Amino acid sequence: MDVKRYFRGPVMWIVLAVLAVVVLMNVVGSGGGYKSVDTSEVIKAINTGQVETAKLTTGDSQMIKIELKQCEKLGKHDGTKFQANYIGDQGVQLAQSLQTKYDAGQIPTGTPSPRTRPARS
Repeated sequence: MDVKRYFRGPVMWIVLAVLAVVVLMNVVGSGGGYKSVDTSEVIKAINTGQVETAKLTTGDSQMIKIELKQCEKLGKHDGTKFQANYIGDQGVQLAQSLQTKYDAGQIPTGTPSPRTRPARS
């Protein structure tokens, strides 16, 4: 009968709340399946034509997210989705590299051009 007392008391609710927070942080913190790697590895993948899609973000979170083409591998890393942080003017260089690959047809035509900007509403 003492067991029922623990389940009705606040201790069990606190334990459940902590457990829920831990599970939620694992789900949200996964980053959509992107693995963090060195920026140099992402640049190498772009230059060697391994990238299927790329998303370059600016502002506070200067990050590039890439997805590799099928059967491609990024160094010793498993998976196809990778992300890397960049600093300062690296964003301009990354955008130019992506634009060059897009213009050369090495990034599929279904991918929006890095020059296009979404319409603001």
